[in-house]
Amino acid sequence: MKCLNIILLLLICVNVVRAQDTRADVWTPRMNRVVAYIMQESSYSVRIASDEYWQSRYPDAVMVTNIFGISSTRTYNCHGFAWHVSEGGENRWIGKTSFFDEDIYMEDSSYMMVAHEPFPGKISWGLTNQLMTHETNHSGITTSRSGWYMSKWGEGPLMVHQRDDTPYDNTYLRFYIKYPQITGTSTFCSGSSATFSISNFPNNSTITWTPGPNLTKTGTSGNTATFSANGSGSSWIDATIYINSVAYPLARFKISISASPYAYISGPSHVSVDGWGTYATYSANLSTGSRTGINSYTWSAFGTPKYSGHPDDNLFTVFVPASYAGTYALVECKIQHTCNPNLSAGLWVSVISQYPSYVYAYPNPVSNILNVEMDQEAYVDIKASEKKAVDIQTLYKTVTYDIRLYDNMGNMLLRKTSKGEKVEFDVSSLPNGVYFLHIYDGSSEKPEKKQIIIER
Repeated sequence: MKCLNIILLLLICVNVVRAQDTRADVWTPRMNRVVAYIMQESSYSVRIASDEYWQSRYPDAVMVTNIFGISSTRTYNCHGFAWHVSEGGENRWIGKTSFFDEDIYMEDSSYMMVAHEPFPGKISWGLTNQLMTHETNHSGITTSRSGWYMSKWGEGPLMVHQRDDTPYDNTYLRFYIKYPQITGTSTFCSGSSATFSISNFPNNSTITWTPGPNLTKTGTSGNTATFSANGSGSSWIDATIYINSVAYPLARFKISISASPYAYISGPSHVSVDGWGTYATYSANLSTGSRTGINSYTWSAFGTPKYSGHPDDNLFTVFVPASYAGTYALVECKIQHTCNPNLSAGLWVSVISQYPSYVYAYPNPVSNILNVEMDQEAYVDIKASEKKAVDIQTLYKTVTYDIRLYDNMGNMLLRKTSKGEKVEFDVSSLPNGVYFLHIYDGSSEKPEKKQIIIER
């Protein structure tokens, strides 16, 4: 029996390397690598003997068993349990070949050391700069009962025990909590409010919040605070948590405050088309000069829609059909922006035919009276160039122009005729929008078309 006790005691102090043990590293919350192993399990008899031994040695400690009533296992140790398994990770042995493998959790800002016992929290026995032994190198977690901890004893059982009721030297205990951080939006819109919170907020703690420039604190509740923005530029939020009256400043949370921008479109305001058509490229721009905050673009022009959910895709190349010659078209872009979900911009584009026209409509845009004139000489030249089998001079003297104004639904609203003299349309009663003039000369198959904008 004495020999068995010595063997069991060694199980808490050393770990024998087995060929079946395989390395399977894990990661800290900050995504730094931790050396870890998947370990071959001990035999059933050794695990039962280990449970009986440690329960007899520490009768006041509570053994945590599995569904089969067994606690001792070689698949994870104290460091694996405290830093990985208790956080939902799979069984791993951490510290197989070094006393310091678990130190990365405490050194990469995944956890923050505090002066008093927290809950929930982690415990590290021993100091990283002292000469480590198996009795001083240990990890565990706190429980809701002050002074009671849960830790895995080497290849032995998982125990809930009092601070001094353990085979480990508790001279040097350090307490840790998951590093609290300020969370929230890093892009703030002027004139709006946003709520920020503290992640990993320890129990029985308090917070003080300090806003940077252009921010005003408007309310707090628990581990959250609400701030309103009243300007633009770079700012920040500072927070300090207090645990048992000890102050722990948190990392500053940086914020960019944006004013609600306006948008405009850059590109050619005049496009010349031949008998087929041409391409034109437009870009949507913000007054801020930055596309930060843009979620999507929705373009429309010349009967062509385009959607882009990429914040940097602000270009729109569109085909301009020849049928738009002599008209105005609206190139429009609707921008889904964080600070303005209904942001939009438009640019009226005059489409000029490379072929001559004999109709002049002005002013365009128009508010009250639209003048329409026919250039008879230009009309004769056009007909001559078309080589129509007609008497040009007779046509010149007898042509009657049928001039009609349509809305964009194809409804004829106004109509007049002309022998070449100027005519006037009173459009003062028509609403703002896009309209179309059709001029029939009685000899052409298709009318001459002009797009008219009524705008006040």
